[in-house]
Amino acid sequence: MTSPRIARPPAPAWALLAPVMAAAACAPLADRMGASLVHDLRIGAAYDPAMLRAGAPLRVIGTPPDGAAPEETARAARLPARLGGRAPALLAPGAPAPAVFMALSFAPGVGAEAACARTPPTPQPSTAPQSTAPQSTAARPGPLRALFALCVGGRPAVEARLRSAATRGPRDAGFSRAMTQLFLAALPERNPALTRPPR
Repeated sequence: MTSPRIARPPAPAWALLAPVMAAAACAPLADRMGASLVHDLRIGAAYDPAMLRAGAPLRVIGTPPDGAAPEETARAARLPARLGGRAPALLAPGAPAPAVFMALSFAPGVGAEAACARTPPTPQPSTAPQSTAPQSTAARPGPLRALFALCVGGRPAVEARLRSAATRGPRDAGFSRAMTQLFLAALPERNPALTRPPR
């Protein structure tokens, strides 16, 4: 005789909001400590680490706070050693999007779906007052914020957000460390969505 299965009640709304609330609570502390925070991480069933072994180019959307060009961003976004330890090739603006590529957006309002679209989004111009300082030293208030996505077939298989008070962009050493932290969290060795124990 088999034991009856007890249906689990649906998760309460606060449980679904817990990761967002945790990130919101940690952000001020991370900023004060000059640290990096990876949050809002989502890994879907389409993610397979093997798809990165052949190399996935990087689409850069928008500009980091230090004003670095997309080429500088791609060079500094070096992958962890287990993923080859090399900098990804830059996916040139207007170039056809391959089946698998990565996207890194510094543009507010650009979500993972738009970042992974076959046609790259056009970041909206900022409405904030423009600085007259040279681009390399122009200040932008607040920490660096970026959206990362691993795109498969024009859809995000992985998405995550990075908030970092440790760097302003590729022109300082903190950027590579922040990107390593992001890649290690967002591109795990196994897909956790496929390795959960049975209920």
